[in-house]
Amino acid sequence: QVFLNRAQNSLRAMREASERVLTVQAGVEAERVVIRFRDTGRGIPDPKNLFQPFQRGAEVTGMGLYVSRAIVRDFLGDLTHEPQARGCCFAVGLAPATVLEEVQV
Repeated sequence: QVFLNRAQNSLRAMREASERVLTVQAGVEAERVVIRFRDTGRGIPDPKNLFQPFQRGAEVTGMGLYVSRAIVRDFLGDLTHEPQARGCCFAVGLAPATVLEEVQV
């Protein structure tokens, strides 16, 4: 649900952009799995209240980032905004899952 929200927000933000590119990148950083969603949309001019519910000027309900961050935190992760010179970037950081050894019975 979180990834779908990020992708849909990016697509809405790029509607009027001349170049429409959404890049989803995953990797391991400091023992965390980090998934970044970067787009070439209009960006976020004032991110200080970004994760508050019922955002003024939101195109839908203004709850997407608030709920998305709550979901990610339930999995001991975090959702953050990473300021960019152009466009927008959000990062989802998660603890890697442990792999259990399969036991033969």
